[in-house]
Amino acid sequence: MIQEKIYAFFIERKGWIPLGFFLIFLFILILLPHISAILLAAFFTAYAVSPLVAFMNNRMRLPRSVATILLMILALLFLALLVFVILPAIFAQLADAVKRLPLLAVSTVNWIYEKAYENGINISEYQNLTEEALLERLGAVVPSFESMPQFMGTVFRQTFSALFFLVDLLIYAVVTFFVSTRLPAVYDALVSLFPPARKEEMVEWLHKFDRVLAGFIRGQLGVCFVLGSLYAFGLTVIGLPDGASLGILIGTLCFVPYIGIITGVIVASLLALSAGGPLLFVKVLIVFVVIQVTDMIAITPNIVGRNVGISPVFVIIALFAGAELAGFLGVLVAVPTFAILKLIGTYFVEKYKASAIYNAPPDTPVNAKPS
Repeated sequence: MIQEKIYAFFIERKGWIPLGFFLIFLFILILLPHISAILLAAFFTAYAVSPLVAFMNNRMRLPRSVATILLMILALLFLALLVFVILPAIFAQLADAVKRLPLLAVSTVNWIYEKAYENGINISEYQNLTEEALLERLGAVVPSFESMPQFMGTVFRQTFSALFFLVDLLIYAVVTFFVSTRLPAVYDALVSLFPPARKEEMVEWLHKFDRVLAGFIRGQLGVCFVLGSLYAFGLTVIGLPDGASLGILIGTLCFVPYIGIITGVIVASLLALSAGGPLLFVKVLIVFVVIQVTDMIAITPNIVGRNVGISPVFVIIALFAGAELAGFLGVLVAVPTFAILKLIGTYFVEKYKASAIYNAPPDTPVNAKPS
């Protein structure tokens, strides 16, 4: 009986075709994680911009290829603005902040000594830390901070080849363009492969995947835009140098969970301490706390919604796993991939709980007394 079902599935219904595609995909995903990450990132990018492409195609009567090229040009211009304008300004401010840290530390220690002396406390009895000793200690540390850009540049050049990076970027752009221009045709071709008897159920699964991916990708882009605007406005209002540029950078990095907020707090704190002292530092912390609380309460739940349904602990696990498998691109695709795997796992758990194995009656009645 089992052999007849297997024969009917593989031969009569040509089940070997979808199984072969699945095995090829699994083979590429396991043995070529770097290429798989690039392909998945290109697919997710094309999927994320598909509403804009469809709008430009339907309302503005532009071909999908032209609409995709325009969006890619806009993305390239934003990347150029980020790399050649925003990042250099922030790095210049950071370099200046690092140079000011020793004097700031000295002034802070002197202020503590003065306040303690005014209250009848002699700190020198407990800690022999003079201004000269503090400068000497900080002088041994500051050069390492100043050489950090050269060190990071050396690590980057040793780890990633510029040629390989350009090739990966070219593959990513070509695949993104191809998928974006042919996304409706890809969807129709995929649906046409479904068995007629199971087409309705499998189309429903596609809609589930769409809700998960839309809840993360498009929602996360919206969250990045809102957070970037709020941080740019808040940091500018409190008087932080290059607050608008830093806010845009934080909003961009917020696409990867936790990266944007951690980077923003570190950079903004250094700039605040060097430019305005403790008062500006406190203002920066207030801005971050207010925006983060607003994000947790109103922004992310309303924009992203609860479609993804992944707890922060599993988000961290997914990010580490993606980074281990495929580097930065793996981090980008880790959360939506994990969300899809969770959706599939939930389906199999429900099937198992509805099966005869799970619901089989016990061999011994519950109320039976042991002999």
